[in-house]
Amino acid sequence: MPDAMIPQVGDIIKMNGYPIQGMRVTRVIEEPGAVLSVQAIPLPPCPQTKNHTNYFNRFVIDGDRIRSKAPWPPGCSGYSSNGGGRNGDGYDEITIIARAEQPSLF
Repeated sequence: MPDAMIPQVGDIIKMNGYPIQGMRVTRVIEEPGAVLSVQAIPLPPCPQTKNHTNYFNRFVIDGDRIRSKAPWPPGCSGYSSNGGGRNGDGYDEITIIARAEQPSLF
């Protein structure tokens, strides 16, 4: 069983390599082979329109993290923009900043 926390609709996530500070998850599709497709929209002050919805497809559940399927090679702009990835491995990675608020059952 993977250790990574799977994003759920309503969670706030951040991705290294993407300049926006937070995005609200609007859809999660779990696919065979520990693969996720995550749809999220940037939080204000970014425009909250359909045109600003982002699709982060083909993320892989890898132990305690959710990372892109392939790494950026060192020296390319993607590698620079994601800070080199965890330990310089070049992968874009999703981090959950805040879980969605759950309504009380009582």
